[in-house]
Amino acid sequence: MGQIELAVHAPPGFEKEARQISIGLRLTGPGDHETLWQAVDSDQPRKALDFSNLLPGTYWLRTLTTESLCVESATLVGQEVLHRTVIVTPGMTVRLDTTLSTHCATIEGRVVSQNQPAALAHVAVLLSGTAKSPGDVFLLSAGKDGSFSLPGLPPGNYLVWAWRRDNPAYPGPANLGEVEALATPVTAAADRPAQTGAVRVLEDLGAK
Repeated sequence: MGQIELAVHAPPGFEKEARQISIGLRLTGPGDHETLWQAVDSDQPRKALDFSNLLPGTYWLRTLTTESLCVESATLVGQEVLHRTVIVTPGMTVRLDTTLSTHCATIEGRVVSQNQPAALAHVAVLLSGTAKSPGDVFLLSAGKDGSFSLPGLPPGNYLVWAWRRDNPAYPGPANLGEVEALATPVTAAADRPAQTGAVRVLEDLGAK
């Protein structure tokens, strides 16, 4: 078994909001592995949390942030692992330093179907990994006018997909790899919304 101590560093004045952040590890490989979450629920800006009794293997790092805080960096033994995998070896005890920032990105867009707003459509945003080997994927619902917004992201490159809600003929992709070519790419910079434009539902793009 391995152990990872988690230290979260919040910007001055944002210690209280940082208590809403959660950091997770999800084992890679075949099967549906649950994410192990640690909530930053402390009055102290730097409290070490503990991922203990971790099975040896490779894990994706996942994050749940707020509208105004995002993860700027995550370093493990001096190596940046944000948007990357974490390898756990038997008997290891290491510290993962996670630094939060207020300079975050936001993705905004509108889902359309046959040139009309797709009300309450499903939206998937790939946060880490690749479509064929996804790490962290955030799922959300569009509004009644098809619009959606995902704040609290680190600046970077992302892929977005959408499909209609309650469509028995197409419940969504079995995996993102099969619809990789149908993704809407977006580059999100800090401190301003990144517009995807119209995101067409997968059904209109020929997904089956």
